[in-house]
Parts: sequence; C-alpha cells; structure tokens
Amino acid sequence: MKLLIDENLSPGLAELARQRGLHAQHVNEIGLNGAGDPILMKRILDEEWILVTNNGQEFLARYESRAPLHAGLVILMAANGRREQEAAFKAAVIHLESCHPDPTNIAIVVERKGADLSVRSYEWPAPI
Repeated sequence: MKLLIDENLSPGLAELARQRGLHAQHVNEIGLNGAGDPILMKRILDEEWILVTNNGQEFLARYESRAPLHAGLVILMAANGRREQEAAFKAAVIHLESCHPDPTNIAIVVERKGADLSVRSYEWPAPI
C-alpha cells in the first residue's frame, strides 16, 4: 500500500503515515508539485499509488474516465487547516487499515458531521 499526498494537503501527512509504518510520499518529495493533474494521474496509475486529496470531485471524474482499475483514492473533505487535515487523514488511515487490506477500486471519503468526522467507503468506479 503506497499513499501519495496531493499538493493541496500538508507534507506532514506523509510523515504521519510513515510513523505508522506505511509507505507514503508527498508530491513535493517526488518532484510532482505543480505538475498538473494529467501528469499526476498518469504517475498515480503507473506506480499504483493511493491518492490522498481534498480535491475529490475532480479526481473522481478522472478515475472514472481513465482508470477502470486503480490502487485506491482517499478524499479528505474535512481538511481545511493542518489540524483538520491530520485528524481526517488519521481517520482515513485507520479505516483503510481496518476495513480495506486491498483498497483496489475503493474510494474513502472523510467528512465533518458537526463536531465529528464521518468516514465512508465505496467501490469506484462502480461496477457495471
């Protein structure tokens, strides 16, 4: 399982994942900052990264049109500041580890519901 943290999220999230023993990189660490979504998408698919982003709607559309099979996608909707990003990311990682040992074609979404975080997952793209 390899997590790639999108440039719109804190680089510290990659370190949080590594502290849990996961393989994780921030796009800045692998020279993809500012590369553009089509380039990023190609690298994600070619190298089987699980993308962690807060730009979910755009990537859901990209995965649907270009990736009938992908390593997974994590969308942090509850990620406006560093602390919120960290809390949402931790919730997503715990969910990923406990519920999806094989996250192939799984989208995990973390949202804020009042003072709490809500984590849900579903198959994406949906099977035909």
